[in-house]
Amino acid sequence: MAIREVNLIPAETLLARGVARRIRMWGVLMIMLPVLIWGIYGVAAVRILSERQVPHDVSDLRRDYGLTVAEVTRLEQELNESRHVQDLFHGQACSVVLGALAEVIPAEVEVATCAIQVNPADGSEWRLVLTGQSNSHTVLGDFAEKLESHNAFKKVAMTLSRASQLPGVPSEAMEKPLSGFRIECAVQRSGGSA
Repeated sequence: MAIREVNLIPAETLLARGVARRIRMWGVLMIMLPVLIWGIYGVAAVRILSERQVPHDVSDLRRDYGLTVAEVTRLEQELNESRHVQDLFHGQACSVVLGALAEVIPAEVEVATCAIQVNPADGSEWRLVLTGQSNSHTVLGDFAEKLESHNAFKKVAMTLSRASQLPGVPSEAMEKPLSGFRIECAVQRSGGSA
């Protein structure tokens, strides 16, 4: 005679237990999965933010980056110069002046360099120096007039205007020679005169 295993627990009860076990398993999984994802994201964010923190003083640069004194001094000078440029227009952002310049530049004028010169004696006067090329002297004159009439610039002076030629292009192939220029103007600062 063979011994058979007898199950005295009803089949409905076993089915209900199986369903409850699956619900608990999926519930825990649905809770743990977002926690795991947010944990990985949090650790990555902390690492990235700690790497991107801006050094606040010279000792931070020495400690974090192992820079020499000469390198730190050079970086400090560059930082001071950038702060000096930020204070350039005494409350008027550089982007405002460059935006004003963009308003008056005609399509026929190509600005090669745009530089700001400071009066070295007292730093009271700031001059914008533009060099580049134009299709004609007429367009160049109109550009200088537009600069003069704009309220962001004053004392506009064209210090150089000469016919030039593109390198590598023979003069016979060009319809008109280009006009090279250098224009200087004072920057009208928001708080007073330049």
